[in-house]
Amino acid sequence: MDIKKDIAVLLHSTFTRWEYARKTIDSFLVAGFKVYFSYTGELDLEKLEFMDMLRQGGHECYYLGWDTSPAITRNFLIDRITEPYVFKVDDDFIYDYDEKEFELDKTIKLLEDKKGIGLVGFSVYSRKYVSPFLYDVVREGKNIKFNKPPEAEMDHGGLKYRIVDITPDCWIAKREIFPACNYDEQYHVSQGLHPDFFMNIKYNTFWKVAYVKSNKIYTFKHDEGWEKSDVDRKNSFYNKKRFRYLNTPKNGNDLIFLPKWGADKIIK
Repeated sequence: MDIKKDIAVLLHSTFTRWEYARKTIDSFLVAGFKVYFSYTGELDLEKLEFMDMLRQGGHECYYLGWDTSPAITRNFLIDRITEPYVFKVDDDFIYDYDEKEFELDKTIKLLEDKKGIGLVGFSVYSRKYVSPFLYDVVREGKNIKFNKPPEAEMDHGGLKYRIVDITPDCWIAKREIFPACNYDEQYHVSQGLHPDFFMNIKYNTFWKVAYVKSNKIYTFKHDEGWEKSDVDRKNSFYNKKRFRYLNTPKNGNDLIFLPKWGADKIIK
């Protein structure tokens, strides 16, 4: 039985990363998934032809207009998904369909058997690092603490997992957790959307989040030449576009996230 028929790949492409999205989509097509794709860049004929090809192959493709926010586009796609599981990825991820790198069947079995677990996050690897975005959240007064979760793991059918509050931004979730767990559409491109999504799950729903370290997704960085200095990266086209509404690009959380959660600062 091919479990992939029950899984929809959710992919939103930002305005500057069409070639990245092509690589990401190709990796999931080769693996045999159905893709739900939205694009918010400046369309040209090549992009239209590629999306038409995807539609003819049974995939869902939408152009939602220049610079539509990731929160809006993700919710838009989730509303159209009919498969029981949603596989959310970014437009710079590569799916390696080697079962040694990603135990898909065991992951779906975990979600099937553990009724309270609504979402399972995975490890995100690049050439140089493993995503450190793995936290338990504690709210204390005006502070939000992002603490390192315990290392202890549980076993389910040979799959090691642990319960956490926030995982890297790559996960498979039960379709039934939505719309209660939808993204907050007041966010545009400012920081805070990712932790806000998971904090909504923790504080406003009964669902639990699991993390499987052994499941690996690979990423390539936002701009060519990631060996640039911090200053050069900050001044790159991608970052200038991403943080264009903010006076200080590194403090995007101040715009929406902290006021929404009644906090003054984040402590890691």
